[in-house]
Formats: sequence, C-alpha cells, structure tokens
Amino acid sequence: MNGRHLLLLPGMLLFSIQVIFAQADETSYYPLGKWHTVTSKFGYRSNPFFNDRDSQFHKGIDIDTEVGDSVYAWRSGTIMFTGYSKLSGNMVNIQHKNAFISKYHHLYKIFVKKGASVKAGQLIALAGKSGRVTGSHLHFSILHNGKHVDPLPFLKKSQKIPRTGIHPSTQKRAIYKRVAIRSFPVAGDIFLDGKAIGRTPTEVQLSYGEHFVEIDSGNSYERFIGRLWVDQNFDHLYVAELQNKK
Repeated sequence: MNGRHLLLLPGMLLFSIQVIFAQADETSYYPLGKWHTVTSKFGYRSNPFFNDRDSQFHKGIDIDTEVGDSVYAWRSGTIMFTGYSKLSGNMVNIQHKNAFISKYHHLYKIFVKKGASVKAGQLIALAGKSGRVTGSHLHFSILHNGKHVDPLPFLKKSQKIPRTGIHPSTQKRAIYKRVAIRSFPVAGDIFLDGKAIGRTPTEVQLSYGEHFVEIDSGNSYERFIGRLWVDQNFDHLYVAELQNKK
C-alpha cells in the first residue's frame, strides 16, 4: 500500500462514520409502503433500450409497481422539485436533513407541490410509467452531499407503512362526509375501492381516510386512477381530469 492510499483511508473512514451518524434516529419508510421487488440495482448495467449494446451507470434502483400504487416519502423533508422530463417522466425530489435528497421518477400522479413540508411516510404520488420506460416501475434514488449512493442499504433499515397509514385517527367511531365526484371532459363509470358505484357526476357518503378511485370512460380515454383522502380539510368536490389515449 503506497502513501497515497494511506492518506485516503482516514478520509474514507470519516465519510463512512458521517453517513452512519446521519442515518441515526431518522425515521424512514419504504417508498412503496412495503418491500417490493427490485428489478434493476444501483451501478453499471446494460442499457435496456439498446439490446445490451451500451452500458450505463444506474444512479438509483428500479422497484416493481403497478400503475396507481401509492408512493410515500422516504423521510420527512421539504419538496424541492416536482416536474416532468422525457427521460424521468413525472418526478418528485425531497430535501431531507443531513444533506440527503430522495428522488422518485416515472410517476403517474403527483399530490405535493414545491416548498411543501412532508412527513416520513406521507403519500406524495402514485406510481406509473411516465417518461422513458419499458414498463411500470418506480425509479428511486438517494443523494448524500450531492452524490448518488446505493439506496438498498438505506431501504433495508426502513419501515413498512402501517396498514392504517401515516394519517392516524383518534376517532373511536367512523366519521363520514358527503363527496361529489365528477370527471371532465366526459362522464365515466366510477369504481370506488374496487366497487362500481355508477357514473359521473354523482355524490357518495365516504368515511374519513383513504379511498381508491377509478373512472372508465371507454376506449377514447385513459382509465383514471387516483387516491381520495377524506378528512375535516377536504372540500365537497373531487374532480378527475381524463386524458385522451395517444
């Protein structure tokens, strides 16, 4: 071992110690609520679009999903970016404490805005297949001090989202609210929590908490998939914007 390597060792050790302490006492959750299969790991891999002819460095991990799966904040933090690109599709970046950033790509729908504060495990989006993809998945990446790091060691220390979600209710009995469901530019069949309830527009009485909404308007429009949170802050109207099939 030469002198140069000897000089590097203390720095490498210091970096490892800093990462360990940065993780201490920080609550983190699986970005999909529970463990899902990782279909592509961090590091060099064959390019999926060029029949293995090209090699590229994968800056995160790809996690298997279905379109409409809930995506949660890995840790508490502040939304630093939401947007779209041809490569990454719909995406969200979150700034965390201790110089960490988490990124979520190829989303179907985003529920948060830039500048908003989020809690660890908070619902931020729905998974999808927007951008340049070969199928539905979540590309999840972590940066520390501006450099991409392998997310897997961090996820192995993360927690599963409780079945009741990260939105605890102290109510001892169910509370309901009247909700109007509409869609535009056309009407469609509504499936609420997997059950058909009629066509838009309609009104329904829903209990406080999370509900799963699907609206099918036929062959000309994409099937709408969304999440509906009902609580004391939710107004009366839920509107679904239907997208033309390309």
